[in-house]
Amino acid sequence: MIEFDDSKITDNFINKALTEATVVYVDGGNTFYLQKYMQDRDFWKTMIPELESGCIYIGASAGAIVAGKSIHPAYWKGWDDPTVVGDEYIWNKERLQGANLCGDCSLFMHYEEEKHRVLVQERSMELEKDYVVRTISDSEVVMFTQECHNGVNSIKECLLSH
Repeated sequence: MIEFDDSKITDNFINKALTEATVVYVDGGNTFYLQKYMQDRDFWKTMIPELESGCIYIGASAGAIVAGKSIHPAYWKGWDDPTVVGDEYIWNKERLQGANLCGDCSLFMHYEEEKHRVLVQERSMELEKDYVVRTISDSEVVMFTQECHNGVNSIKECLLSH
């Protein structure tokens, strides 16, 4: 287990752990906190080449949100406080950008149809037109895989629910 905010853990240690892993699981918590420390540690700079080599990334809650195109939907329910990393930290477009592992969509986790349908519809209009928001309930697992056909990469989505 690696705590990104632990100053005793070096970037080299994190990079070595990621390059040796076959599966990386990133848990939940405050999305903004996780995003900041992943960016501070250049997590995706190391992780994305590992994914291209066959490593599997599993994200739960905030760990899934940061894998989307943008973490912007983390604002919508008000569960995650963006000031957790300090009031002076400005959440601009670049800092809100996720890893984009999900085929140009952002993820809205813990979706409940009755509670969140209108919220997601209204807030989605604030987003850029080049991506959509994929809602995921607590009873769903969504798997995204990258496929290549005739030199063209595409992301495929598979929904598993109970």
